Amino acid sequence: MVKVKKLNHSSILIEDKDIIIYIDPFKISEVKKADYILISHEHHDHLSLEDIKKILKKETKVLLPQSCAPKVLELKDNEIITFALNEKIDFDKFNLEIIPAYNTDKPYHTQEKDWAGFIITINKKRIYYAGDTDLIPEMNLLGDIDLAILPISGVYVMDAEEAANVTIIIQPEYAIPVHYGSIVGSNDDVEVFKRKAHCDVVLDEIEL
Repeated sequence: MVKVKKLNHSSILIEDKDIIIYIDPFKISEVKKADYILISHEHHDHLSLEDIKKILKKETKVLLPQSCAPKVLELKDNEIITFALNEKIDFDKFNLEIIPAYNTDKPYHTQEKDWAGFIITINKKRIYYAGDTDLIPEMNLLGDIDLAILPISGVYVMDAEEAANVTIIIQPEYAIPVHYGSIVGSNDDVEVFKRKAHCDVVLDEIEL
C-alpha cells in the first residue's frame, strides 16, 4: 500500500513501509524525516528552505530544477539532484518522470522556465503531481494515472473547472485538489471540482 496525504497548500507526503517522499513542503507540521524531497519550482510556497530543513536527515536527497539549485546551496550536507524536463530517473524504490508545468495565458509560470510536475511510480501505482500549471497539451501523453494531484485555485494556476477537465483527459481513478485554502483558492473551488471531476475526489489522504 502507498499512502498519499495532502498537507498544506500544495504540499504532499507519499509513504509506504520503505520510503518517505515529500513534494513541495510548505508550512507543514509533519515531523517524519524524508528520504526524498521533490521541489517543482522556485516560488516560496513550493521551495521553502525552512520546511525542507524540518524534514531533512543526513541521507535525504533533494531533487529540483537546475534553475533552483542556487537557492539550496546551504544544504551542503545533503545530496542535491537537479533534473531536466522529460527526464526519467530510476531510484531503488520508485521511478520519477519530470513533466512540464506552465501557464498558457498567465505570466506566473512561463513555459521557458522549465518548471516541473512529476509522475511518481511506486508499488506499481502512478501518481501525477501536476505542479503549478494550466491545462496543457502534454497532459494528453501521460498514460495511465492512478492518482492525479491537481491545482484548482485559478489566478496563478488552472481553476477548478479546468482541473476537472484534466480528469476527463487523463482519467485517473482518484484526484486530490491542491493549491487552495492558504494563499489563494477557497472551499468553493473544492466544491466545484468535486462536482465536476470525472473520478473520485479525495481531500486529505488515501491508500492506493
